[in-house]
Amino acid sequence: MRLFTALCFVSFYIFSSQSVFAQSGTKQQSADYSVHTHTIKSAVLNEQRTVVVQLPKSYQTNPNKVYPVIYRLDGAGNIPLATAIIERLQNDNRAPEVIIVAIESTNRLRDFYPTVNKEPQGPVGEGGGADKFLAFFEQELIPLVNKNYRTHDYKVIAGASAGGVFALYTLQAKPTLFQAHIAYSPAVWWNYGAMVKSTKSFLAKSKKQRA
Repeated sequence: MRLFTALCFVSFYIFSSQSVFAQSGTKQQSADYSVHTHTIKSAVLNEQRTVVVQLPKSYQTNPNKVYPVIYRLDGAGNIPLATAIIERLQNDNRAPEVIIVAIESTNRLRDFYPTVNKEPQGPVGEGGGADKFLAFFEQELIPLVNKNYRTHDYKVIAGASAGGVFALYTLQAKPTLFQAHIAYSPAVWWNYGAMVKSTKSFLAKSKKQRA
């Protein structure tokens, strides 16, 4: 299956369970899409998190079909744009229908950045929790999404700014957890460009391994 055939990074560089659903999902209909809101009690993060799941139009009428999943950081406000882009690609037969899982943020600086910022131009002392947030994905969120919905093995992580940094981090920390990583204008300035350095090193090592 080909959903996004290349890694996409836009900005400074362009290159290629212990938690439970604490309450029943709230269901809405949006232009033939089925939208479900869930509150997750996370043992990894030690807090409640809200996720919004948009199911594709054919989900109810094709009970045997499975769908790739896009995990979109920074919440449901990003679903309309993601949907519009996917529909445009579908019109050109360049993308399948997908499930979109939007994760609402509680402390995005803590969750998205893998290093604590020491750069004076930014919030000094913030960040450093990306490893725990990634564990939340791997140990709690993804297993629960797979359990409750008909998912394909193909998963995409997508985020902007700080969320873009987290997408780059997941590529390096857990290269096989997601099959595509989309970073919109990632805030790679964070902590004196720590993510630029680590990403360049990761890509260089990956290139040598493929040689």
